[in-house]
Amino acid sequence: MNLQLFEAIVLELHRRGNSELRQAKDRVQFYVHSTRVVNAFSEVATLPIAASWYQETLGMALIGMLGTDRQKLAILQCFLLKNA
Repeated sequence: MNLQLFEAIVLELHRRGNSELRQAKDRVQFYVHSTRVVNAFSEVATLPIAASWYQETLGMALIGMLGTDRQKLAILQCFLLKNA
């Protein structure tokens, strides 16, 4: 959330008569999201990193010339991508 959006939210809350973002009576506030939403967020947040790591491993050698250690690493990365 950028500063402009935050300020717009605060101004709207003041306009409605709610000056606080959190009510003082309940200090333990949290949001509950469905597993589907959490998994989708996790995928979007981590998949580009894992995919680029896999791509860098494959790009360390010429086509068809990947050493056995790097092949094993690529296989492990592939399992992580499939099961993450």
